[in-house]
Amino acid sequence: MRKKYLEIIKVGLVIITLFLLIYIFFNLKSKNQESSADICNIDSDCAPSSCCHASSCILKSQAPDCKRAICSQVCTPGTLDCNQGSCLCKNKKCETILK
Repeated sequence: MRKKYLEIIKVGLVIITLFLLIYIFFNLKSKNQESSADICNIDSDCAPSSCCHASSCILKSQAPDCKRAICSQVCTPGTLDCNQGSCLCKNKKCETILK
């Protein structure tokens, strides 16, 4: 009887291990797919993160649609306003360079 319980425990541990391995495999695969969509290759892949007085940059594909935005003409310090900074692609990520 004790031998039967040990066999059940062994089978249970094998099943749990298999489920964990499958979970880890699919979780890593989905993270790799997400991260490949979140990379830039050249500076023009990046854009300001907001329509007005942006202080950071994101992928152009994730940037807001600013066609109807009405912004003040104030050159706010610490932003990309009035050519105080720019967006660039560095190490496959969009970065902000402020002057």
